[in-house]
Amino acid sequence: MNEAVTVMPRLQEVSVPLNLENRNKYEPIQLPGSVKLNLSSAIHDMAGLAAGSMLTNVYTFTLPAGGDLSNVMQFTAGGQGTAVFGPDGKIMGHGAYHPAGSQGAVFMAFQTVSLVTSQYFLAEIARDMEMINRQLTDILDFLYGEKKAELLSEISFIKYAYSNFESIVMHPAQQTATIASLQESYKVAMKDIEFYLQDLTKVAANAGPNLPKSVEQAISIRDSLKLAMQLYGFSQILEVVYSQNYDPAYLQSIREMMRRYFNKCEKRMLSEFGALKGKLAASQKDVFGQLMKGNLNKPLKMVNAVISELDQEGDSELRIAMQKTFDAISQPVTYFVKGDGSVYLEKTHS
Repeated sequence: MNEAVTVMPRLQEVSVPLNLENRNKYEPIQLPGSVKLNLSSAIHDMAGLAAGSMLTNVYTFTLPAGGDLSNVMQFTAGGQGTAVFGPDGKIMGHGAYHPAGSQGAVFMAFQTVSLVTSQYFLAEIARDMEMINRQLTDILDFLYGEKKAELLSEISFIKYAYSNFESIVMHPAQQTATIASLQESYKVAMKDIEFYLQDLTKVAANAGPNLPKSVEQAISIRDSLKLAMQLYGFSQILEVVYSQNYDPAYLQSIREMMRRYFNKCEKRMLSEFGALKGKLAASQKDVFGQLMKGNLNKPLKMVNAVISELDQEGDSELRIAMQKTFDAISQPVTYFVKGDGSVYLEKTHS
């Protein structure tokens, strides 16, 4: 038999008064009114459950070895039995229901809070995501090249998945479909990133007499590239929270893959803008450049600004935002629940 593994929250009464209004230590989690009422009721029920005065109808279900939840017998009138079908369509064995006892009520109450907390973490990183905060019409104005329609459509989907997280995760079929689409989104993002990197290389290599125009083109490519990188990172963060897969090894794998890929992209951008700076500096020294010197000052300033941003010590703003999110969702979470169902998240750092 396979073991049914469930991670249960540890419930503990707080005997020392806490100042939950201290925003440096506690963050209020905004819950819909109906969820607060249900949570308040569950908290009161837990007190009764702990005293042994109540039972619950919550069970865990253990599958036979090799079984899959999608192959459990479904009744026409609704519900499911214990029979589990094998690949050949025949019954391979029966699962077993085990009373979850008081833990069931605890788990269901905190599962709701966990989903809302995931939304809070998403909101935190979204504040740094230009693609989430800007209107699609504004983004369209500066997107560059033949990939603009593809990138815009993926950004539109990510905004939809982010905005409707709380509703979608409550509907398994839609949740599964959204996860599949998110996986496609970061594949598209990677293709677009590579496209823009190649275009940036071409612009830098072919920059000729009209250097100001080449710089403007390179800046436009850089802006689209940054959006594609945001799409790549945020779509993977969304997949994590939609699937509620917080396995440490899985999170570390994504974190490291993202760090290496962003590092590669930023080094490529730094190299190409460095090449443009070299051409601008050389052009200012020749006869034609002396005549054009006033026109070259502005593009040189623009190039220097990009280089300064990319060549700073430590991680870029995008990498910092992503790492902060991984740190947050990887840490154990402590909630404080008041009798009225209000929930506060203990911050891990100020």
